Amino acid sequence: MLLGRFISSAIYYPHRKWPAALRQNRTLVNSVRRLHQSNPVHGPFTLAALTERKFVRVQGTDSVSFLQGLMTNDMRHFEHSGTVYAMFLRANGRVFCDTLLYKRPGATEQEPHDYLLECDVTVAPRLEKHLKLYRLRKKVQVTLDETYRVWAAFKPGTDESDDSPGSSNLICPEGRLHVFKDPRLPRLGYRVLSSEQQVESKEPLLRIFPGAELSADTAVPYTVFRYSLGVGEGEENLPDGKCFPLECNCDLLHGVSFHKGCYIGQELTARTYHTGVIRKRLMPLVFDEPPMLTGGDSEAMRDAEIKNEEGSVVGKLRGLVGNRGIGLLRIEKVLPEGKLTLHVAETGSSSVATETHPLIPFRCDLCGLNENCDYRGRRPPFASKIEFPEECYVMRDPFAPPPQAAPDKPSSEYYLLLGADCNLCQRTVCKATECSFFYGATFCRRCSLDRVQEFPLE
Repeated sequence: MLLGRFISSAIYYPHRKWPAALRQNRTLVNSVRRLHQSNPVHGPFTLAALTERKFVRVQGTDSVSFLQGLMTNDMRHFEHSGTVYAMFLRANGRVFCDTLLYKRPGATEQEPHDYLLECDVTVAPRLEKHLKLYRLRKKVQVTLDETYRVWAAFKPGTDESDDSPGSSNLICPEGRLHVFKDPRLPRLGYRVLSSEQQVESKEPLLRIFPGAELSADTAVPYTVFRYSLGVGEGEENLPDGKCFPLECNCDLLHGVSFHKGCYIGQELTARTYHTGVIRKRLMPLVFDEPPMLTGGDSEAMRDAEIKNEEGSVVGKLRGLVGNRGIGLLRIEKVLPEGKLTLHVAETGSSSVATETHPLIPFRCDLCGLNENCDYRGRRPPFASKIEFPEECYVMRDPFAPPPQAAPDKPSSEYYLLLGADCNLCQRTVCKATECSFFYGATFCRRCSLDRVQEFPLE
């Protein structure tokens, strides 16, 4: 299946800045500031019930300092905002989970430090256990909270030219609902918290968002919209221990502070930010045709490989709904124009269902060696750890066992290098010493003899 890169106005703008950002991180920061000056678009809101989200409650005198030492963002943002986006990391700097933090509605002056942490339903018990592990003697209580249900209010579309007023202070009738501006992107709209007793009644929601389209049973419209912006959320898009916060655009989504003190996983995150080297990013994807999945194929889609036209793996799939997806891709590999291909592992098998590539004829112009090779380029897909300094003609080793039969065998033993084109005359020659000479590049026998004085004596 072919993928086209979706030019999303919310994420593709800094995407064009990434090559410079790899050399100097300050360029990326400037582009992010311009990115978040956009306004929401005109049109009715869509309200989607996020049934797969749950809350962990953290309350107590020491809750601020407790959370400050565990999450990527700064708790001082609550001085001017009602919600904060952040991530919890493991000690090695990889993402444990992402979360949206709210000041719990109904917090009193006697007990102001009361917070709700929104996360996936499957993550909530693990997050509760993770927080209790670091509680020690702090005056903090950590519990699962079943009081509230969360909705997402957003305006679908990709046009950012409209200038609709984007106020973060919506009037809530009778105080029955609690509306928070999403701190990640203006285009993501609002988060609405309602109590479980108010779930059946939709009137308060329609009073705040007149003419809104309700999706009370599924979060698919919101997920598709979120994928179009390149925003990952939850365990499916940000699997535990398999990605880093800056790769997941945590810095672009206002989810990390580089001015606060230490927290779990801070060392690697700060070093990556200050060196400015971020090789992978979570990016939006658009399929030419929606993948047809049956049975257990949905499980095989997790971590499915994405390859470029040369057959090189450029990233992995992190989410898919219809023809929209999101993937963790290598920046330098996807910046050049070209189609990307999704490769899904076969159900019940460890082999990868790759496309059938036609054989490439190879013939040495000097000795006449004639053979069909499987690949011409620098990175053969069947030897993923090998990169040649020039384009070569490569074939699979017909005498070597398949990789599954010999997992300990080095990948360099699975291929045969037939030859390359002369760097001067472009004549195709094999690697025999009678036909070619290699010094930084391949030279045919005739060109190397004509320029023998230009090579070192060795």
